Amino acid sequence: MGVPFLCMPYFADQFINMSYIVDVWRVGLELEKVTRVEIKRKVEQLIRDESLVGKLHKLKEVTMETTSRNGSSFKNFEKFANAVAVGDICRNMHRSTPAARGPSSFTLHLQARTSSGDKHR
Repeated sequence: MGVPFLCMPYFADQFINMSYIVDVWRVGLELEKVTRVEIKRKVEQLIRDESLVGKLHKLKEVTMETTSRNGSSFKNFEKFANAVAVGDICRNMHRSTPAARGPSSFTLHLQARTSSGDKHR
């Protein structure tokens, strides 16, 4: 089913991960202060919020779909692995000058889905 998140970012990518969990997917809360009272309040809030169950279930469905053999995440990773295997990335990175590389040394068209199922490129 899924477990809601209580986020307390500390370093590097944890802040962007928290913003997705809290603001985009809305399957968790940010822990603003590390106090017993604040932790208790946020945990109780997560337990009471019945809409989280539906959101977590939908997020799980989308995740399972996109990571399946025919899913967009699987296909994107496969494209990336194939590009690396044939050396496209390396060849473009080792050209002598930025002008020789052109405006974009490497473009890989990836497709993502939001938790609502919308496709984005």
